[in-house]
Amino acid sequence: MHINIKRIMIIFTLFVLLLVLIVVFTGCQSTDKTESYFNSAGTEKATFNYNEVLHQTKVSYGVGFRNDTIYDIGKVAIKFSFYKGGEYVGQETYTYDKVIGHGDEYDGTFFFTVNEEIDSIQYEGWKAEYKSFWDTYKVWFIVLIVLTGVAALIYIAIMIAEDLDLFDTVEAIGDFFEEHGWVLISLLIPIGFAVWGAVTSWVPVLLVLGGIVSFIVIGLLAHLIKYVIEGIGFHGSEFDAELNDNEPSTAEFNGLETPREAGSSPKKTQGITFDDIAGMEEAKQAFKEKVVYALKNRELYEKYGKKVGGGILLYGLPGTGKTAFAEAASNETDSLFIPIKCADIKSKWYGESEGKIKAIFEKARKAGKAIIFFDEFEAIGAKRTDNADNGNNDLVPQILAEMQGVDTKSDAIIVVIAATNKPWAIDSAFLRPGRFDEKIHIPLPEVEARKRLFELNLKGAPQEDLDYDYLSSITEGFNGADVVGFCDKLKMLAINKSMADGKEHPITMKDVKQTETTVKSSVSTEDIEQLQLFQQQYK
Repeated sequence: MHINIKRIMIIFTLFVLLLVLIVVFTGCQSTDKTESYFNSAGTEKATFNYNEVLHQTKVSYGVGFRNDTIYDIGKVAIKFSFYKGGEYVGQETYTYDKVIGHGDEYDGTFFFTVNEEIDSIQYEGWKAEYKSFWDTYKVWFIVLIVLTGVAALIYIAIMIAEDLDLFDTVEAIGDFFEEHGWVLISLLIPIGFAVWGAVTSWVPVLLVLGGIVSFIVIGLLAHLIKYVIEGIGFHGSEFDAELNDNEPSTAEFNGLETPREAGSSPKKTQGITFDDIAGMEEAKQAFKEKVVYALKNRELYEKYGKKVGGGILLYGLPGTGKTAFAEAASNETDSLFIPIKCADIKSKWYGESEGKIKAIFEKARKAGKAIIFFDEFEAIGAKRTDNADNGNNDLVPQILAEMQGVDTKSDAIIVVIAATNKPWAIDSAFLRPGRFDEKIHIPLPEVEARKRLFELNLKGAPQEDLDYDYLSSITEGFNGADVVGFCDKLKMLAINKSMADGKEHPITMKDVKQTETTVKSSVSTEDIEQLQLFQQQYK
């Protein structure tokens, strides 16, 4: 969501300062409860109606009040002295339940009855009983609490919806505020003056400002809580935890690392790089141009109109090191690496799989620079069918929509890498321009790569005069897993001999000769042919 929080805060601050200056220089109502005015001039024209039977005098007189405080007046008490023929009769105080609002004036006629015959009165003094601050402004308090609460809930709901990417309207709202925010927020100033003129008091204005400040504070607290939650890696779901914890170690990549000898220069501690992968130079160069160079030289790529980020399809036979390639690209560019096992994405519950896809891309956007790696992509990206039970019918459009927005939803650089052993099974929509633009074939390990695999997997094991060139030559057509399996058989053969003789037997070329007849490539000829056809079609 592209709302500029900093800009909003600046405008609100200026708005608050403006209204505070107005309050300071205009004065208006006082907090001093003695600042009210009583006009007793009307008492001089009082009328007297004496009832001889009841021996009572009914008095009516006019008065005027002006309430110059910030509080409402609830009652007034007025003291009079009574006279008959110029002689003093007595004195009494009369209390009236009369509400006079803050800043209001009142002119009217009051009455009282004296149990004597009198013909004149003398005003002695008056006293006002003021309402409490809450009673005076409780309507304002209630309305502002409700409005602030509703506004805060709406804001938090939009935050949550944006965070979970629940609906696309959030982006539209963000873009609208980004474009027209200055105009909308500037309207607060004339609205503030209108409120000022309507209420004729500075207290409601400050209450409104308090509501605005409360809304801002609640929003900032919501962002702070979100920041803390994200900082500790908690996203409220088991799947998000899996996104944080599912980063594989370099030991999982079929042994495609260079063995590090003592005293050699250390590689990046967070994982392998392209220097650790032997051979496959054509594939590595294509990968560097699409991912590594693009991420390191974004401005240069943009200057020439070359797309940064996007999709890459890695295809090849099983065990060829596609995952290692993806992690190496991440380490080369210091990008967040998000490995996803596609089989874990699928769910029998409606909408859950799509929600997981959204969570993956949202995590990548927050990282700023990320590589999303879908392993065994054919599990979720397979061709759609007319069968309504096919879960991919819903997943494919969701993935396509997320990939389409990779370059538009944020400033983040996201590369989506999908690895598959069966590219011919992938839905054709993913193979069109704008989706997986780059299709990189990861071939079987070449001679040098196989030699290094043998060296790595046999390193540390007791051995004698092993010919690694011969080992690599007899494993033509083997994938990485096959080479690892060959090494395991050699180790087991030596272990069995050691247990039988009671002494250590090193792995020798005799063991190699004995084992090579029992180990074969697991690569399917049919898969090789289909890969070749696919490669010719999309080369």
